[in-house]
Amino acid sequence: MIRDVLPYLQPGDLIIDGGNSHFKDTDLRQKTLAEKGIRFMGMGYFDGYRSAWLPANLIQAQRDYFGAHTYERIDDKGVFHTQWEES
Repeated sequence: MIRDVLPYLQPGDLIIDGGNSHFKDTDLRQKTLAEKGIRFMGMGYFDGYRSAWLPANLIQAQRDYFGAHTYERIDDKGVFHTQWEES
C-alpha cells in the first residue's frame, strides 16, 4: 500500500501504520520513508508491549467500517458491530 501512495506524498506528510503488518517491518519502513522526508508512525507494536490496556478505538472503528469486524467495549458487556452510513 505504501508503494502505491508514495508517488502522491510530499516531504512532511505522515503515514500511520495501524498495526496490520508484521512488526519487524516498522523500523525498515520508517527508515526508508525518512530518507524521502515522509514521517511514519507505527501504532501496532510498541504500545502493545508497554500498555496493559490500549485505547485503540480509532483503529478498531476503522477496522469495523472497512471490514465488518466486531468489537467489545469496556463500558458495556457484549460484542458490537456498528452499521456505518454511507455518505
